[in-house]
Amino acid sequence: MRKKGYLIATSLALISIITSCGSAIDPTADWTIDVNKNKSNITLNTYFPNSTKSNDFFQNSYIPKQLEKITGYKVKYNQTSEGAADTQVQAMLTGKEKIDMLKISPTLFNNYVTQGYFTDLTDGIDKYCPNLKTCAKITQEQWDAVTYNGKIYALPEIGHTSMVNVGLIWNFDHLKSVNINKLPKTITEVDEALKALQTKYGSDTNYHALGLPGTMSEANPFTAAFDVPCNFFVNDNNEIQNMLFSDRMEEYLKYMNTLATGNIIAQGWSSQTESACMNNFVSGFSSCMVISYWNVTNLRSSLISSYKGFPSDVITESSKKEYVYGKNDHQYGFASDDALVQWEVFIKGDGKLGTNVQTEGKSRDSRGVGYYITVPVASSKNAAYTLDWINYKLTEEATILNVAGTEGIHYEKTTKDDKDAVKLLTGNSSEEYVKVLPKFYDEISGTSQYQTTVNGDVARKWWPVAEVGFDAWEVLMTDESRVILDSFALHPVLTEFSKVDLLARNYVVTQLQNIINKGIDKLENARKTYNSRYWKEAVKNEVNNWYKNK
Repeated sequence: MRKKGYLIATSLALISIITSCGSAIDPTADWTIDVNKNKSNITLNTYFPNSTKSNDFFQNSYIPKQLEKITGYKVKYNQTSEGAADTQVQAMLTGKEKIDMLKISPTLFNNYVTQGYFTDLTDGIDKYCPNLKTCAKITQEQWDAVTYNGKIYALPEIGHTSMVNVGLIWNFDHLKSVNINKLPKTITEVDEALKALQTKYGSDTNYHALGLPGTMSEANPFTAAFDVPCNFFVNDNNEIQNMLFSDRMEEYLKYMNTLATGNIIAQGWSSQTESACMNNFVSGFSSCMVISYWNVTNLRSSLISSYKGFPSDVITESSKKEYVYGKNDHQYGFASDDALVQWEVFIKGDGKLGTNVQTEGKSRDSRGVGYYITVPVASSKNAAYTLDWINYKLTEEATILNVAGTEGIHYEKTTKDDKDAVKLLTGNSSEEYVKVLPKFYDEISGTSQYQTTVNGDVARKWWPVAEVGFDAWEVLMTDESRVILDSFALHPVLTEFSKVDLLARNYVVTQLQNIINKGIDKLENARKTYNSRYWKEAVKNEVNNWYKNK
């Protein structure tokens, strides 16, 4: 593992920056610890991004109990909030809360690593976490992204591939009520459906055809239908530029503004959480919503318990479940054609509404690197235990547990002739099949947050089992021709850029919200402010010098 730094060698006075109760925190890890001797006395305190499941579920369900047996560690599982993770992480770090493992976005990592908040893990990785070399298959580019001043301050969480995490959920009864009997496939068909639904149901002031969470102002799959870049793109001058400056973004915003002015999205959508949008959908106050993959099951469960639109003869819980899920046979990744809840992941651009003609729908992604695993300096003395815990989690045994559970309890091996067979992604000519058992849905489904730092190859092989548990769309994107990638997704810690990255990202989100609400004439001022405030010459030159010389 080559530890190469791209940055100026400016050392941080960590002890003077980070103090607690009037005394300095020593940010130096202890790499002399005998973890096997002492781990029984350790409880690791961890934080993950919000999963919509409760902390209690993560703490007391099947997987953590089994992980404790495998790793020997007791672990306290916590989650950061859905909409204010950056604020919560800031409070944790500046408040010197003892957190042994913090899973955060690359943006948050870049912001805080330059301020000295994370433990240098360089010398502990080989001793306490050798599986990172043999199992994780981390590339040099990925190591460089978590390296600052020649030292490694995080472990990159490697995705199984590009993933389609967001789609459009439809109330199919509502669609049929406006004489639409098949799911909209193009942006024009989506537009026509939303307008027809708003006309039919919009007399209720609480109704808005499309539910759009405020955090999804660049909402897939709408943005992908307009070929909007993902976060950053390379412009005609061969320079990195924010997506705010793309002409495709301009066309997307023009269109979304028509939805806002047509009352198709709620006036206060900018502050709505995904959970609030789901509640509106269940209450019949929307007919379509932009939703995360992992919330599809939660939404359908809520409909079964609370939906008011069931026919008069659909009374029992089992009949309601059949109505929501449908009874007809269907191919995995698609809803049954008689289901109340149906979805479309890829909306095609069709040459209208400012889009380019797409032969097939697209998605946007950041190359499968979503999070970094850090040890805040307040817990630097426990870093050896954190690395040791992660080392166990990288094993094949722990990875299969995280994704599929335990053989004989949550799944069993079968053959391709079994109608319930799930084909594993072996990556070679051999074929392996398993069958999901009933307990999987109660104890394993929806627990992907446990998969932090698992073995990527093993997780990818077993991921189809996780997808069956969600019973939604297939998220793995193996055809990169359909993926709009972020040109700046993987980069080293750039000092000047790191100072503004978090603020700039938040600014772009709020400006997209503002332009969708108030009109495209606000875009030019947003671009000017972005350049003057966040893309000054020092930042622009630093980013593009790296890009041209990488």
